[in-house]
Amino acid sequence: ITFSDYVGTDDPLNTISLSINTWSQNDEYSAVYFVSDDNTQITDIDVTVSGGADLVGLGAIGDKFVDMFSIDTDAPIAESMVVNIATITDFDAGNQFEITVTYNKEMNTNVNPEITFPAIGENPENTLTFVDGSDTWTTAGGKSSYKAVYTITDANEEIANIDIKVDGAEDVAGNAQASRIFGDEFGIDTKNPTIVS
Repeated sequence: ITFSDYVGTDDPLNTISLSINTWSQNDEYSAVYFVSDDNTQITDIDVTVSGGADLVGLGAIGDKFVDMFSIDTDAPIAESMVVNIATITDFDAGNQFEITVTYNKEMNTNVNPEITFPAIGENPENTLTFVDGSDTWTTAGGKSSYKAVYTITDANEEIANIDIKVDGAEDVAGNAQASRIFGDEFGIDTKNPTIVS
């Protein structure tokens, strides 16, 4: 059994390795392969079967089966992040704050990523409230983008250089994304000035 004419630069045998091969019946041969996660994507793999012989020793003509399977163990990556407001001020209270994450491949839009603010002292939950059900996915050019929407409240606070972590999304093949932290994405300055003298 050989593999050929696939789309991709990696050899399928880097991902799958023969474990068991046996004749389950006189006319039925089975080959079982182990699958390793080597972060690769190969599509439309052809399978050629050759080398068999019947009971009187006549060899079989090699048969080629086109586009029998594909391999996708390539974990999606959050390529970029954009926020619609760089610094939230009093003026923004009542408006929406949006975080848009773009992935390097098509994602499963039924599995939303988890967006958190991981750094100590940078929790914006007094200012931002996630609007459940308003988040959206868009897909174009083989990439997917997820947008999370928050309402803004004037919490009279000041937080600079807030980090955002994105995790938990999956691509269409079910591969989990690699967790990523985007540093210093936005700040909050809704703290009112006071007269000190």
